[in-house]
Amino acid sequence: MLQFRQIQALHAVMVTGTVTQAAAQLKISQPAVSNLINSLEHQVGFSLFDRIRGRLRPTPEADRLFDEIDNIVRGLDRVTRTAGDISGYRAGHLRIACMPALSLSFVPDLIGDFVAEKPDLSITLQTRSSPKVQELVAADLFDIVIVELPVEFPGVAQEAMAFPCLCVMPAGHRLAVRKQITPADLDGEPFISLGNSHMTYHRVRECFSEAGAHWNVRIQSHLFVSACAMVRRGLGVTLADPFTFQQFEGTGLVARPFRPKVAIDLAVIYASEKPRSRLVSEFVGHAIDAMTGYLETDPN
Repeated sequence: MLQFRQIQALHAVMVTGTVTQAAAQLKISQPAVSNLINSLEHQVGFSLFDRIRGRLRPTPEADRLFDEIDNIVRGLDRVTRTAGDISGYRAGHLRIACMPALSLSFVPDLIGDFVAEKPDLSITLQTRSSPKVQELVAADLFDIVIVELPVEFPGVAQEAMAFPCLCVMPAGHRLAVRKQITPADLDGEPFISLGNSHMTYHRVRECFSEAGAHWNVRIQSHLFVSACAMVRRGLGVTLADPFTFQQFEGTGLVARPFRPKVAIDLAVIYASEKPRSRLVSEFVGHAIDAMTGYLETDPN
């Protein structure tokens, strides 16, 4: 039976034209290549090369044999490269979904960093509301999802973190000189809040109530990004997550820590009832590392 190393040696000599270059390609010695060719000729029972003035010229039989082995050798090379890519997390496909607040800047930047040295990695990114994307990962339609808590679907694992919201205001606002903002500072101040179905609505209301301050909700919005855009128009101040505020830095808005802390609870989730690929595990770790940097964001 022919040995693959013999076939590989024949292929290398045919492609490169010399034993010297074939040896360099295969990372073995020239005598080793010659021995492999000689043993192959002995095994098949015919000559593969004519030696003419010190150079090798393939015989017609070698040309015909090459047609058969070329796909085999190139196919194994592709398998070897693919295995290396999988081992080095450079190839594959990831299906990622996230909540809208993270889709404009944070997750695209996260993906950009992740694929920088992975030219054969493809990614699908979808933006949906948190309940919807939870349903998608539970149904195994996505590999990794970043959502607001609570996680409402079985069959998923989560890595949860709480991110302190920032008080966002125009750069020229009277409170911009403060190092942190309290409910007393915002007593009666026009405020842009998320709707009462959002976790932060109830947490902010409780903070103002406990401080005995008037929470003057002038406008309610569905998204932090819309609330910040209205702050830029001078319609009030707001509390926003640090990921959203990042998109507004340098646009005439400033942010200060709010005390007592009002957190937005986020989680990286993935299916718990099937093994995670190494690629998914690496991206989960990459996402958590990046998100950890926002846990105590202080824009001062």
